[in-house]
Amino acid sequence: MRPWLALLVLPLLLGPGARAVAPPAPLVASPAAPSPSSPWETGNRITLEVTQARLAGRASYAFEIAANGEFRVEVKEVGEGGASGRSGTVLMIAGRAMATQGVELPAGSEIDAVDRPTLELLLVRTLLDRAVPGGPGAVQGSVPVEIRETNQPLHVSTLTASGEYQPPWNVSGLVRREAADRLAFDFTLHATAEAPGTPGPEIRFAGTWELGTPLPHLPDDLPLAGWNTYTLGPIHHTLGTTEIFAYGAVPVPNRFATVGALRKRIEADAPVQ
Repeated sequence: MRPWLALLVLPLLLGPGARAVAPPAPLVASPAAPSPSSPWETGNRITLEVTQARLAGRASYAFEIAANGEFRVEVKEVGEGGASGRSGTVLMIAGRAMATQGVELPAGSEIDAVDRPTLELLLVRTLLDRAVPGGPGAVQGSVPVEIRETNQPLHVSTLTASGEYQPPWNVSGLVRREAADRLAFDFTLHATAEAPGTPGPEIRFAGTWELGTPLPHLPDDLPLAGWNTYTLGPIHHTLGTTEIFAYGAVPVPNRFATVGALRKRIEADAPVQ
């Protein structure tokens, strides 16, 4: 897995006459966890900067995560060699629609707008939970992050994408408390090379974790004028005699004045079109 640059999206291939059943909504795993299995999943404002040694690319994300699983993420990505990347805002609405502003999305890979930052966030949460299993409450002052794994891969996934680093891998850095409701983290992942004779990835994750008030939410009156809107769901096309079913984001005309109007259409279980 390479940070923000590569995703594994798994389509479903079926022979002639076969059918696929769509998974229940939400189709994309939200950063919010209604029943968190780790206290690190309760953070509602997370900033994250990802850089990789020997590459000029970098990415920064600022999440605001609502208790109902909706979220806003500010995205700024710079590709290898300083090439311009995504920059703008992405909204995940009711798990079944996405709205973007200022973010250029190549046709056919629109779902990457939420999968890329979400995978990075899930990876950081996984490492924080491994390093400090007692959760944010166990951090008083500074706590070292030291993980060495020789047997198990480091794996994260949403419902539409996944990434994995093979063992051995290790992580070193620290987590420190900045305020009663905010922590800062800074650690580096050293992973196994993808090809023999090449250096393995060395990826730095730095940012802040916060569980604060007021609680983030996407208000009904948030204007969507000038935003691009997408529906999330199954995508079907035929290649020769093979039917291909995948899941992703499909552009739809923005006929919604506000987030509330789009949310109302989704909650009525009506097609977003």
